[in-house]
Amino acid sequence: VNFYLDDVEVLGRTPEPPEPPKPDAAGSVNMGTVYQELEGFGAAGAWYGGWLTAHPQKNEIYDVLFGQLGLDIYRLRNIYQIYDDWSSGLNTNSEIIQAAETSLGHPIKIMISSWSPPAYLKSNESTARGTLARHPGGGYKYSEFAKWWADSLTEYARHGIHADYVNIQNEPEFLADHDSCKFTPAETSEWAGYNLAFEAVYQELASRMTDMPKLLASDSFGCSASRAYIDELIDPSHVYGYAHHLYADGDFDNPDSFIPAMV
Repeated sequence: VNFYLDDVEVLGRTPEPPEPPKPDAAGSVNMGTVYQELEGFGAAGAWYGGWLTAHPQKNEIYDVLFGQLGLDIYRLRNIYQIYDDWSSGLNTNSEIIQAAETSLGHPIKIMISSWSPPAYLKSNESTARGTLARHPGGGYKYSEFAKWWADSLTEYARHGIHADYVNIQNEPEFLADHDSCKFTPAETSEWAGYNLAFEAVYQELASRMTDMPKLLASDSFGCSASRAYIDELIDPSHVYGYAHHLYADGDFDNPDSFIPAMV
């Protein structure tokens, strides 16, 4: 399973009308043969959800996004304990999800990704940049990170938001001046290991949840970066699908150019 995550803005001239279809075409479809299942078509609401819920035409926007376009996977940012008003942010997310499901006429699938754990779990005591904090004895706080993830999913569920998919860290290879947290594929003296963090989260969720979400890896900047993280995973069977962005490894004007990095 592959998940392609991106922020998309389409700009350009109005396209020319398509050529009429050629007549006398014939084909057959074997419904018994499945090559790849498309689980949904979605978008992200990781930032600025309050702009949507405060918009005077929000109901019309919900109808366009969900009822007409049919978006049925919604990606959220894990904001539990990140900001002082995180609970208000969960209420905003909950309102959007309820409106989406009303517009769609059925439940929407939820993907939750973390941009950073709370500052108290960071090496630099900030949600920007840094990596996981260490114990006084020197080990990284993987178990605390896993507990925070489990607690956050419990809190999201209390607000009526039930995660179907989880990415433990957005772009783990990328240090940013906004919310971010660097993990290397395996632990080093300078950076926490994505593989150990992933396994800790999996084990914590498995021990606490009767219906745990599907875990994805590694939500990297591009396909090439994802491969190194995937190769270091402790137990690949704990991964439901591969997630990556399309900020590297290809040319947006030539979508097929991304294919070699995916093989």
